[in-house]
Amino acid sequence: MRSRYPDQIDKLVAAWTSQAELIDAVRKIQQAIGTSSGGDGLLKFPMGATVIIAAANSKNKAGAHYVCDGTDDQEEINDAIQSLPDSGGTVLLLEGDYFISAPIVINKTGVAIVGQGWATRIAITAGADCDGIQIDSSAGDIRLPVIAWLYLYGNKTNNTAGSGIHTFGANQVYDLLVFHVQVFNFAEHAAFFERGHAFRIIDCDFESCDQHGVYINNVTDPSLQPTSFSFFGDHMGGNAKSGVWMQGHQHEFVCCYMVNNGENGVYIDDATRYNRLVNCFIDSNGTNGVYTYGQGNQIIGCVISNNQARGIRVQGAANIVIIGNIIRNNSQEDDSLYDGIEHVTSTTDTKIIRNLKESTTANRHNDGISMESTVENTVIYGNSISGYAVNAIRNLSATSVIADNVGYRTKNGGTATFSGDGSATTFTIAHGLAATPSKVSVTPGSADARGDFHVTVDATNITVTYATAPPSGTDNVVLHWYAEV
Repeated sequence: MRSRYPDQIDKLVAAWTSQAELIDAVRKIQQAIGTSSGGDGLLKFPMGATVIIAAANSKNKAGAHYVCDGTDDQEEINDAIQSLPDSGGTVLLLEGDYFISAPIVINKTGVAIVGQGWATRIAITAGADCDGIQIDSSAGDIRLPVIAWLYLYGNKTNNTAGSGIHTFGANQVYDLLVFHVQVFNFAEHAAFFERGHAFRIIDCDFESCDQHGVYINNVTDPSLQPTSFSFFGDHMGGNAKSGVWMQGHQHEFVCCYMVNNGENGVYIDDATRYNRLVNCFIDSNGTNGVYTYGQGNQIIGCVISNNQARGIRVQGAANIVIIGNIIRNNSQEDDSLYDGIEHVTSTTDTKIIRNLKESTTANRHNDGISMESTVENTVIYGNSISGYAVNAIRNLSATSVIADNVGYRTKNGGTATFSGDGSATTFTIAHGLAATPSKVSVTPGSADARGDFHVTVDATNITVTYATAPPSGTDNVVLHWYAEV
């Protein structure tokens, strides 16, 4: 879902090369919203609603409306936010170190907190046990908040609670933009989104926190899960739990990095729908690369490699789409312990198409793809599978459709030629298929091959047994055959 004001937001994102342009873009957003003809009369931004704050160690404090002293700096920042009109404005933080003992709180529409890049550093003081920046919708809906160009440090060694960015409240938060923000070292999550719709999170780092990098879950009211978040170019790494843990619907992660997290690279919880991972790099996580429940989730064009357990685990899900991924060198915990893609517990209607699943080291996937007997209607087509320890595809499901996969042949045929000796009645043809075929056809291709015979099959061979031995001859018993799993 795009913002009501996509052009203005895009200009804000494009303005990252110049702080002056960034401020100007925020003001243009304010102007555009204030003059919009939406008819609801709720959003009226005055021009010039910008407050400048200096840190105690900012180089140039002249012109700042507030100057912090390095102790409880959230007081000045929150006062600046409250000094803005009800329709919002911009709080511009100059470069320097801001030390906070309680959260910075955005509780009105249209507030932008903008720093000077990572030279603007906000740090949680020891024992504060608080979030860094909260967006609190308890008093009403909040629209178009912006957090941009700054660094949030959680000081988790000296705190036991708190997330970097936290959205919550009884009402909705719309169109949050988080741009070029590093969130690091928090006691809980780097970003904790309980409420929200149509967020855009761009070029941010969510790292080294004691729980998840990005946690999307309304723990207060599970019936009001966040929807339609877009992440682009973000890094979720080194967190104690998952890089991303998500509830809700229609979230999209594009060109993101989920690496070196303690649990899953990405965990998609039950009751989610239509979330997408596109062109992401999901590597070296402590359990699975991707663990998905839900319905209609898509994993497209990702590299999923070097994770301790499975590349992808699909459980109790429906209509999952896995297309065009490289799934390589997982099962790092132990050689041949875990599968490249594993389907368990009543998963239905998964599509696995044109993926490359391989292992190039001693730590191989046990099975390239596996399906339990309770899995239904899986389509596995056009994949290339190699480097597994046991099976390219382990299929215990009666309803799977498997075709045209390199490394797992499901159709084969040809011509087999034998020389009869007048006494041999049994002729064996190796069919080369991945499993015992369910369809077999054998027809005589020469006069001496005609006669009364029957055919049996197993996992390796087609066996043709004649009632009467064909006559002696050289290459005189010719059999045309076809087999299909």
